[in-house]
Amino acid sequence: MQRGQSSKSKPKAPAQPVELLLGDVSSPPSPFTFYRGIVVSHRPYHIQSRVASIVLGPLPSAAQGAKKMEVRLKGTWAEDAMKRFEVGMKVGIVSERGKKQEVKRPKGVQAEPGKQWREFGLIYEQGIKGWVFNSEEDDVEEFEFVAHASSINTSAAAVQARTELPDSSPQQQLNTTNDPPATRPIPSTTAQPIASTSRSTSPSAAPTKQPSPAPAPTPPSTIKPTKSTSNAPANPRADKSSNSTSAEKEVLATSQEKVPESEGGKGKEREDGKRKASHEGEGSRSQRKKKKLERKWELEVTKKDDPIFGKNVTIVYTPLSKHERAKNGKGISVIAVASVLQPVKRAERGTKDWSISLRLIDPTRLDDFDRVNLFATAESELPKVEEGDVIVLQNLHWKGSTYQEFVGYKDKARFLVFPRSKLLASPPIPDTALLNTPLHLNRVASCGPLEVAYARDMALFMEGEATPLAAAGAGGGREEAKKLTAAEKSAALRRGGGTKRPMLEIKDMEADNFCDTVVEVIKIWTGGQIINRLGSSDSIAVYVTDYTRHPEVYVSNSNAEPQFADGLALQVSVFGSQAQVFHGLKERGPLLFIRNLRPKLNPHGLLEGNVSEDPKFGDKRDVMVLKSGSEYKKETEALLKRRKAWWDSKGGDEPINEIVAQPRILNDKPNPLPSIICDRVSDPIGNMSGALAARLPGIYHFEGRVIDYHPKDFEDWVNAYCSECRERLKVMYDSCQAHPTAP
Repeated sequence: MQRGQSSKSKPKAPAQPVELLLGDVSSPPSPFTFYRGIVVSHRPYHIQSRVASIVLGPLPSAAQGAKKMEVRLKGTWAEDAMKRFEVGMKVGIVSERGKKQEVKRPKGVQAEPGKQWREFGLIYEQGIKGWVFNSEEDDVEEFEFVAHASSINTSAAAVQARTELPDSSPQQQLNTTNDPPATRPIPSTTAQPIASTSRSTSPSAAPTKQPSPAPAPTPPSTIKPTKSTSNAPANPRADKSSNSTSAEKEVLATSQEKVPESEGGKGKEREDGKRKASHEGEGSRSQRKKKKLERKWELEVTKKDDPIFGKNVTIVYTPLSKHERAKNGKGISVIAVASVLQPVKRAERGTKDWSISLRLIDPTRLDDFDRVNLFATAESELPKVEEGDVIVLQNLHWKGSTYQEFVGYKDKARFLVFPRSKLLASPPIPDTALLNTPLHLNRVASCGPLEVAYARDMALFMEGEATPLAAAGAGGGREEAKKLTAAEKSAALRRGGGTKRPMLEIKDMEADNFCDTVVEVIKIWTGGQIINRLGSSDSIAVYVTDYTRHPEVYVSNSNAEPQFADGLALQVSVFGSQAQVFHGLKERGPLLFIRNLRPKLNPHGLLEGNVSEDPKFGDKRDVMVLKSGSEYKKETEALLKRRKAWWDSKGGDEPINEIVAQPRILNDKPNPLPSIICDRVSDPIGNMSGALAARLPGIYHFEGRVIDYHPKDFEDWVNAYCSECRERLKVMYDSCQAHPTAP
């Protein structure tokens, strides 16, 4: 049960409220008896039993002999209803939808002095309706909570309604009438949840279709009786049936509208009940139907006589969420919505092949994406993809143990792009026009009408115009697909892995809210550990910043020079194999993209970050060093602007950053290297190949075994120069022959 929207009608309490438990309580309460009292205690909602209760006590103005009453709420809707009640609150409830409960004192138990035993109560399973009386007696606030019809025990509720309502109730008249089904009032198919909290300073304003209360004794009351403004029908039988809620109508309808055995009997009755059931309230049944329909996104096509694959070959197009990710795979075929992740480029070394990286999503993987790298010997052989186009990929390789991505090799993979504009064209474009492509014949995927129909359904699904799940009646389909187009979904993924994990700056991070971020490395602290030998529970500390301040990051790295202001440097603990990217990385300067970062509070209340291994995908890496031409260009440029402003305010030189560094031309005059703004106590131990590949100035520490050295004499290891002519001095000489007096 969820609360509905606030009603704009002004609520009005019943004209003749009955003080708590006045009058005869031995008979069942009238459907619209109104009880008013003070909440003296309550029992919170229990998630397993789905039961909550409040105890109402008499008002000070109540007559002598008024007692307490227990109001028990049963059902999932009770959790929201209990948020409306507080101890000491003056409330009034209607006995509609409630059944009488008598609680007798156990035999042999004596009542305590001054304590009254609760001898009467109400149990609400279908919902509850009433009013809250504020400090001013004429200022009332209406509330109403209604259970979904599918969550009510139909048979028990129907019997209860027939036995507990008075003889003149409209439900009994409806149940005992001999009219044919066509002349009976049409019951509502679902019970809509309502909850209104509008206020009124005048009790005379009654809501539309407000039922008139049954005659009852008139106790002292501060609310004056007024005329009801309801549009009552002339037929009294129709008037009574209109007072019944939609939940009661459905409960009675499912148990009363039966057909003879000759017309289908119990089978027809069960089918009617299924049609009336609410898809929202059905848990297991709706889930089973969704699972069955989700398997629709797996296509099998048999090629009887194909020029590429041969005879009687079956191609299985695997959904992105179902292919095996724990190990490598070959010969994988995929149909997905594509967008460009990295544009076309050519390798600088080796075979100098052309390549392009695409982002893939499909209806089974909307919260994340897969990457595919396609290679070709010529640029014209690569596909040209726009946002939202559907691509057919055949004979891919899955690199699950190393990179967690698809690879389409130049001599094996085949592909064909269906433009989004053509798939969604009206009137539809013939399949032959979609299958005609200018791509190189050796790379064209083998496709037919089945692939075209599948691609068109996927494009419609991603656009939210016609979802297969919604068309089949599985509860309305996916709301994400209705709200986001393919282009918007791709943009959301670029911002940080989907709508559930945003791309955030440090100043916007919150504890335990996972996010992605782009930061700069300030310091790496290993604690004497070897980075490439860390276990899954071992970690290193990496201090990062994006030059935005967070109030919960109070203390910066105390060893850094110059000091970073409080709230600017975030400590991130990187565990296990996730730290391998820092092996051989210089301590300061590189920009990082950190995916799936978990901000958390340490025992001292300070904000820290955490990047852990994925036990299912141990080779997946969430920390990446950004190179020039990275896809996160917008976040990188914003960070560099903030860094420049911060360093300008300090009056110092900026550190050399990997993303903006250029190769330097060295000359014979040594120039001082830029200062490294961190201490050298815990420098990481790197490898020589990584330092040579970086081609950046800095201080590096290596571990190795000496196998030879030159020159053989240690005296030759030191070069001395004349201070005047800069001529190199010979061994054991303190000055040159031309300047013997030079220092």
